[in-house]
Amino acid sequence: MALDPSGRAEGALIRGGLPYLRAVHSDRHWTVYAVRGTPGLADGVGRVSKVAPQAVDLEARRPGYTLVRVRFTPYWQITRGRGCVMRGAGGWTLVYALSSGPMRVEATFDARRLITRKARCTLRQERLGTQL
Repeated sequence: MALDPSGRAEGALIRGGLPYLRAVHSDRHWTVYAVRGTPGLADGVGRVSKVAPQAVDLEARRPGYTLVRVRFTPYWQITRGRGCVMRGAGGWTLVYALSSGPMRVEATFDARRLITRKARCTLRQERLGTQL
């Protein structure tokens, strides 16, 4: 398939061979590359299983923290699983899982979230937010 004008220079670079790219999926329309030597989307107890425009799905191996390399927004909230979401180092998203299993962090608009800096937790217990 021919590239449009905005992608031709990038296509030429990739066809020339870049040692830090590794093809991980290809079909007749797309080739997806992994970049070697990058830290990945998550560090900690969780693994990212899906990224969508307004959500990130995680699989937590055990309770604990996962730094997710998706920009933090005050609109993030846990919509599946039990835990808290907060701003992490470097402006990334930090998720605290209270148990193992699947979690979903989803962006939903709520104007009240703009005025509070607290961790957003699935539990109503304030003491958990103060421990984080």
